[in-house]
Amino acid sequence: MTAKHRRGLIALAIVAGIGLLCVYFAFSPAECGWFPKCSFKLLTGWDCPSCGAQRAIHAALHGNFRIALAYNPFMVVALPYLAAAAIASAFKGNVADWIYSHLLNRTALLVYIALYCLWAVVRNMPAYHAWNPF
Repeated sequence: MTAKHRRGLIALAIVAGIGLLCVYFAFSPAECGWFPKCSFKLLTGWDCPSCGAQRAIHAALHGNFRIALAYNPFMVVALPYLAAAAIASAFKGNVADWIYSHLLNRTALLVYIALYCLWAVVRNMPAYHAWNPF
C-alpha cells in the first residue's frame, strides 16, 4: 500500500469515526430501535462483554460518566487503551513505537483478552445484577 493510499484510509477512518460519534451523541441507543442489538444476548439471554457499550458511549459523550460506567464499566475503562491502539496503527513515529512496545505488546494484549473474558463472566453473575441499577 502506498503512502497516499494509507493517508486516504486514515482520513476515511477519522471521518467515519467522527460521524459515528455524532450519531451516538445525537441519538440514544436506549430510545432508538434502529441501533444494532446484541446477537449473543438475543440468543442466550446473557450479557456479552460489550453489552451496554452503545448506551455507555452515548452517556459518556453527554458527560454522564457515572451512568456510562453503570452501562458497561469495562468498555469505559478500556476506551483509552483502544484509542491508543487506533493512534498507533494510524501513525508512525516515536509515539506509535512507544504505544506498540508498552501497550500493545504480547503480554498487554493477553492481559486485555483475559480481563475481557473475566468481565464476560462477572457481568452475568447475580451479584453484579443486584448491584447495578441498569
